[in-house]
Amino acid sequence: MRVGTSSPVTSPGTRHGPGWMTALSWLLRLSAVPLLLTAIALTLGPNGLGLLSADQTHWWAGTRDAIFIMSEQAQVAPRLGEPVMDQLGNRVGSVESRSDEMVRAYEASPTGMSSVLAEFNGYPQIEVSFWGPSLGQRWAWVTVRALPALAGALGLWILAALVRSAGAGDPFTRRNVRRLTQLTALVLVAGIVGDWGREAVRLWLLETSDLAGDLVADARFSWWWLGVAAVLGVITAVWRRGVAMRADLEGLV
Repeated sequence: MRVGTSSPVTSPGTRHGPGWMTALSWLLRLSAVPLLLTAIALTLGPNGLGLLSADQTHWWAGTRDAIFIMSEQAQVAPRLGEPVMDQLGNRVGSVESRSDEMVRAYEASPTGMSSVLAEFNGYPQIEVSFWGPSLGQRWAWVTVRALPALAGALGLWILAALVRSAGAGDPFTRRNVRRLTQLTALVLVAGIVGDWGREAVRLWLLETSDLAGDLVADARFSWWWLGVAAVLGVITAVWRRGVAMRADLEGLV
């Protein structure tokens, strides 16, 4: 490059990169906002700190009532058919009646409630809602949802910074290596907590509910996110090598 000329990539008129990269950067940041608000709403909701109520409308968080309802997907035991499910509903009675029974059992027992109230709808894949869970179960249910949402928001924000850096014409920096490392760690956290942890909490709730004997406690772990983390790890290693080579070349000039 001749002295007195400037690179078309890093000239003052284009140092923020092409317009589409700037737009993509802002789109990624905007996409992080709903995830962040979801994490906040779950933490402040009735299963968390109890500062938000499911009976209120929280337009700022974009929440639906379903986000506050402690429920999980399950499958009925193979021995049960749809008619038997109706009999099961009649046998267990309403949530209100069982709630009264559990309160009486709680008052009579020094150890407290022995199981979680559950109600269901649908067949054969049913939605099981839990009422009266322990403090630990409530926070476990919140954590395996709020933490992955927060990790997703942070990941999108970091990705936006990477796009902005690439648009500025200087992507091979130590800062971007750190960003890629952080992004890889966030994918691992989201996968471990949001997949394996969430499934473990689901099984815990189902197995401690008063419908445990009538439900299939099947594990549904997935592994695809490990592939994403592995790819990001490889990209980070290549990026780190590129930064090191660039530093060596600059040292020779």
